Amino acid sequence: MKKLIAILTVLSILCAAFAVFAEGTTEFTFRNNVKFGMSAQEVIDSEGNAFFERDVEHTRGPVNYDELQYENIVIPEENVMADLHYLFAGDKLVAIRLEYETRNISYEALKAGLSKDFGEAGPLDQALIGDKIFALDDEGRPERNTVAWVTGSVMVVLELDDDGEDMTVTFIDLNA
Repeated sequence: MKKLIAILTVLSILCAAFAVFAEGTTEFTFRNNVKFGMSAQEVIDSEGNAFFERDVEHTRGPVNYDELQYENIVIPEENVMADLHYLFAGDKLVAIRLEYETRNISYEALKAGLSKDFGEAGPLDQALIGDKIFALDDEGRPERNTVAWVTGSVMVVLELDDDGEDMTVTFIDLNA
């Protein structure tokens, strides 16, 4: 029962995050009114008093970026924990990554929820995200088990790591 509640809770937060698309607008709004294009300081202000780590000016290929990481964020009602990463290029938010452990929610449940919102998943088209491939992970390469959805100017990427223990959902601003 706890696992079912956790799955339903995660799906409800994803639905809330995606509600903006159902209203016919292309502006993506995440939790705490965070939007693509915001500066790191604007995101910190939107997140309030939450503790974060900040990595500054790392280079992955041609892109310099900053990263704000919030660990063990409750999504949303203390049922599922995730690490939340905000990724910036040129001090503009270009990607948001949620990292989950499969012991908290299954890959298939998360994929089904995303498919319900966006339709059938397709293979990742790396050409669409260009040099923002760093958003997927520190090595800048997708896992073998990767699917994606494109809606408006946002690509949503779901990855399951090779050992099957961790997965990520990444929201990428295709206009950045």
